[in-house]
Amino acid sequence: MKTPTSSNLPKRIVQYSAMAMTLMSSTNVLGQIVYTDIDPDITTPNYNLDLNNDSTDDFQFDISDSLETWVNIQPQNSNAVLGGYGPWYGSPNVLNNGQVISSGQSAWITAGIFMCNGSWGYWCGKTDKYVGLRFKIGLNTHYGWVRLDVNMNTFTIKDYAYNGTPNEPINAGQTTLNVKDFDLKGIKLVSLTNQIQLYNLPEPLDYRVFSITGQIILEGKTEENTFIINTNTFAKGVYIIELLDKQSNSTLKKKIVI
Repeated sequence: MKTPTSSNLPKRIVQYSAMAMTLMSSTNVLGQIVYTDIDPDITTPNYNLDLNNDSTDDFQFDISDSLETWVNIQPQNSNAVLGGYGPWYGSPNVLNNGQVISSGQSAWITAGIFMCNGSWGYWCGKTDKYVGLRFKIGLNTHYGWVRLDVNMNTFTIKDYAYNGTPNEPINAGQTTLNVKDFDLKGIKLVSLTNQIQLYNLPEPLDYRVFSITGQIILEGKTEENTFIINTNTFAKGVYIIELLDKQSNSTLKKKIVI
């Protein structure tokens, strides 16, 4: 195992305004599927989905309870969900792995989107299915997906991704653009008190660690199948680690707690 150093950390922090936009804006991730794994999966009554990790909520999942308990999704800021309208409500389409999400589909809904109330609804009892998403980064439209389970009156968020190129399609479950076998989901990440440990790396990858506000804290390159990033100089809190395979333009982002 080899570990990186942080000798250039002050310089990297100064360069934040120019460099951190890779995380904050799609214009610097063109030609990529930007994938975020939620590890461990989250089961919660409320979840704010921030697809491009810019600290702005794109979609909100919640459980409402009036006369009945309902699982809902609410697009924010004129975003939309791929689905359709029933007699009294809108509902997301239940997508299988590989189904296309694109501008070629006209069934996009922006409000009043119902998933399940425990006894009826298209999403009740669904496991490892996908919601198609359309959202804005600045003035640009992007397409993405979120994978989740909806079980009675609960939901579990697992992972999500979007196409970094505006107006370009994405398939449900898609994590890369190229034909090269680059298994993002096979990478294992463990966050300890003073380390981020990476396992099952398929090849050398560029990495960057961001603060939750988008500031680059550390960057470097992995060199072995197993790699350790020292975090002993980091303040406690939530960070985002980005792994990039330049050959395939594949990106993996994960939120971690140090």
